[in-house]
Amino acid sequence: MEILKLIVAFLSGGLAGSLVNEFFKRRASRLQSISLIERVNRKVQPELRGITLARVTTEGGDRRLGEVANLREYQLTLRNTSKVHLKDVEVQFEFPASDMEAWASRPARSQTALVPVSAEAAPPLRRAFRWRVPHLPVRDSIEFTFQAIDAESGEFVVTLYGAENVVINRLTREPEAVIEIGLPKLAALFAAGALALGLSQVAAERIFGLIRGSASKPEMPAAQSATPTPEPASFGGKITGSGCELLVLSETYPSNEWKIAVWQVNYKVLNIGNETCTVDWPGRDGPRQVKPGLDALWGRVSTVKPPRIKSTLSFFVKGKAPTNAEIDSF
Repeated sequence: MEILKLIVAFLSGGLAGSLVNEFFKRRASRLQSISLIERVNRKVQPELRGITLARVTTEGGDRRLGEVANLREYQLTLRNTSKVHLKDVEVQFEFPASDMEAWASRPARSQTALVPVSAEAAPPLRRAFRWRVPHLPVRDSIEFTFQAIDAESGEFVVTLYGAENVVINRLTREPEAVIEIGLPKLAALFAAGALALGLSQVAAERIFGLIRGSASKPEMPAAQSATPTPEPASFGGKITGSGCELLVLSETYPSNEWKIAVWQVNYKVLNIGNETCTVDWPGRDGPRQVKPGLDALWGRVSTVKPPRIKSTLSFFVKGKAPTNAEIDSF
């Protein structure tokens, strides 16, 4: 997200950058939902004649079989369909039965074990189960299974705690797929549009400059030019490997900040994945660890326009072998 703001600010000016900041601020403040899909919510009844449900009970040291006449099973899937990674949230289920068993799986992607938390049901409900979820990334899911004896009905209550502006949306089927433009594609679209606008403006200025120059006086030789005039240039793209998912940007543009004609060169790596990655860009000041949603920034200045070169970027998640990717940079 930050790299998108920088691209728009560099290529479109401060006003566009402010508008993009406001857009993302309002987007983050909107109420979002995660889905709870009810896959099974029914009484368990044997379909074969002469077969019944029973469970073992112990009375006075003797094991006995007791018939179970009213057993209800719930199979639920909690899926993070929001646009935020959830961390250390808690989910609570309440049921109209007291004799129950519950099971919860690890999240399919993060594989972080859920932590049981003591909970009490609010009347008229009779039994509650609660878990703390350390990490539930976007599109990750958890499977819950409950079995209740003598449940008064199939109704239950589910509540999410510790997630700002996020609620649970109960469904009886898979949510419909929503086609969205991801961050890398959105950044590329903004960059392409802004760059095309900038190039057309530069071309028009050069044409009118040539017309004015030919009508008034000879053009100044290149050796006498005080400051560089070429337009900004940049290279960017998405790279993956060794558990990392990164967005890379290398750009250069003329600057008079140092009172002399110099070129500012920036290198930026944004972590758009779910794991902390170690990134090493050769020629920079050593490797850096980049957490999910954050970025690493390097910069330098040059007295001449830097040429386009091939660089090898090394990156990896702790415990995995590094991946070396060849990228265009300055």
